Amino acid sequence: MQPLGSIKVTIQKFYRINGGSTQLRGVVPEVKLPGYYSFDEQGEKDLDYPMEWDSVPAQHYSIWKKAPDYSKIEKNSQARVAANASFALISQKSSQLKREKDATVESLYLPDYQASQTALIEENKKFKPLEEPIKGWTITMLAVDKTVIQSDTSRMARKNDFLERISKDPYIYEAGNIIKEEK
Repeated sequence: MQPLGSIKVTIQKFYRINGGSTQLRGVVPEVKLPGYYSFDEQGEKDLDYPMEWDSVPAQHYSIWKKAPDYSKIEKNSQARVAANASFALISQKSSQLKREKDATVESLYLPDYQASQTALIEENKKFKPLEEPIKGWTITMLAVDKTVIQSDTSRMARKNDFLERISKDPYIYEAGNIIKEEK
């Protein structure tokens, strides 16, 4: 049976304070980090019939007078990311995901198929460090939060699970480094 397909319906557009929509362009960040899907085309601009970019009159707003030096922040972040083993693995994983997506032919000969699956399992072992907490980085719950939820074991378990996931997240780690840099 063939899949029925899908449909995406946009019912509203989002406009930034400067009047520009986010269609096809998104919100361009000052600091870009490598992502798992960096090599993959999966944004709205990659769909068959994307909505066009347009604008509405800008709203009145003031430019931040004490804005940080974004070029310095970006340069320092790029240096940290280049030296970070997790981001190197994320870039490699991104390439692997793209390669797997583009591989549209699979052998029906069982030994060849099994060999390709074994090779993939072996290749994925190098990504195990992404599942480990970041060394030298401690995530803790605020004492006031702990006091409020300590009697609710379910909430405490969810909070501890959340903190454990954060302790492995190189994106949050780098965001913290950026914020710390601007103190």
